[in-house]
Amino acid sequence: MFEDKDVAKDIYELMLEFRIRLSDSVGLVNERCSEEEALRYKKAIGKVLGYMIYEIKEPICERYPELDVEKTTNE
Repeated sequence: MFEDKDVAKDIYELMLEFRIRLSDSVGLVNERCSEEEALRYKKAIGKVLGYMIYEIKEPICERYPELDVEKTTNE
């Protein structure tokens, strides 16, 4: 996706941070909102995370597999 490996690394790290923060936000919504709102929010976050993973993170990891810390720590 990115010719410059440093840019790819920075974006990859942002994707990891965003994923954590968005996932954490689901807990906040569960605690403070109605069940209906929480369900709608979870679905929306799932779409956002899916897009981030498949359209941004995965192309970066295909080009620079050494950046995929999740894959290297799970093996």
